[in-house]
Amino acid sequence: MTELSAEISLRPTRIGFLTRPTDLSSVRAIMRASTSVWGGEYNPIIPVFKRPPKEWTPEIYQRFKGAEVAKGYTRFFEPDVYVEAERGLLEEAGLGALRREHTIHPSVMTLDAFLEPERGRNSGEPRFGLRMLDVLRHIYKTEQQFVLRETRDKVLVAPDRANASVEAMFGLYPTASSTKYLRQAYIDAYRPDKVKPSPDIWRRVFLKGAQTPLSATRYGLKPERYWHHDLLLYVFNSKHATDLIDLWNLRLEPHPILPIPLEWFEELADDIHAILKAQHRPVAGNPNGVMHNATIEFGRSIPKNTAEALIRVLKSDHLPPGAVAVKYWRNAIWVEHRDEYVHRDQRLKVTAAEKRADLTIKDDGDLRTTFEPITPEFADRHGGGDHRWVNVLKVSNFGRRDIATVLPFNTFNREWPRLGSGGEQIPVGIERLGFSPALQEP
Repeated sequence: MTELSAEISLRPTRIGFLTRPTDLSSVRAIMRASTSVWGGEYNPIIPVFKRPPKEWTPEIYQRFKGAEVAKGYTRFFEPDVYVEAERGLLEEAGLGALRREHTIHPSVMTLDAFLEPERGRNSGEPRFGLRMLDVLRHIYKTEQQFVLRETRDKVLVAPDRANASVEAMFGLYPTASSTKYLRQAYIDAYRPDKVKPSPDIWRRVFLKGAQTPLSATRYGLKPERYWHHDLLLYVFNSKHATDLIDLWNLRLEPHPILPIPLEWFEELADDIHAILKAQHRPVAGNPNGVMHNATIEFGRSIPKNTAEALIRVLKSDHLPPGAVAVKYWRNAIWVEHRDEYVHRDQRLKVTAAEKRADLTIKDDGDLRTTFEPITPEFADRHGGGDHRWVNVLKVSNFGRRDIATVLPFNTFNREWPRLGSGGEQIPVGIERLGFSPALQEP
């Protein structure tokens, strides 16, 4: 027998939602569906199209077709499972090899089926991911049922029919009668103030740290950021699905994001000015005068002349030189780069727990091993759904050369390598091997 060293980490299931980039109603439904699962703020939205939306045309290079852009997003985000706003988007995106019709644990479904009640039940639970009901029950039992010395502000923001800013910034639960329990669970856990969206509520949440349904999805999670990941202020038009997709996906990149609705920009101008000034500070331990500074990025639907006018509203000439950088474009994360000499940010690493373990390799014709998985303490043992969370396995081999610890990525087709039992498909990507709970049972 041989022993290998391994790093095991726990993280939420990363659900890739596929949609048309101009379908506002689907994007709103996707954001609500994500708010119903643990880690939902970090679920990517993958746009699928044949012709790019007009506001994206300048950034979609001529050599890229729509499917290639969707595959580029998929390569960057590496979802564990997929949810289609409409059936067939997976094939249109060039990802049809990921669909398996007959399997114990499906990895693809439609958005309508994602929260659909099972036969004989009135309530609908997420079919993928760990339901927020488990998280909110745990928060109440361990924190909120006691009298706390220091209490955190909590809000539940009412929806706005005119735009999707509430879904994008504060979080809303799905509206179907079968999912009303989610909203009630949040109310029971936090006893939040029920408020209407406004710049004052924005200040309570983003300047003072008030809890929201969306921020609750980050419970127990640790994002990995470094000193050079300065704040990004993202100005977006909440009536454009394209800007909402960009905002949602920016949270999976390393820079912390501060969302600013276009319609509130002028009212928040003094706050933005103060944030930019506070962010402009020396880098700790750097003797050469290098400074941190925030960046303002404008959504791709916002005309450049409109953005420039808003920058003037900030009175940026009253800020120290270099205190603000302005972007009018989106980082082309859908483009694969292989230049090792140019630094480009990778996907944000988010974990809930980590441990080291020694894996004993049994050689009885096939090389096999087992490991003790990490399980969220707040997960109901009998909860429904598949792929409720993921254990990522990184293996180091300093001995036998016939044991491969680096394998080809199978982002677009998981038929090979075959690593799971019972025909289950194991994702292999930048994180190495990702195992769902169903695959971890001995």
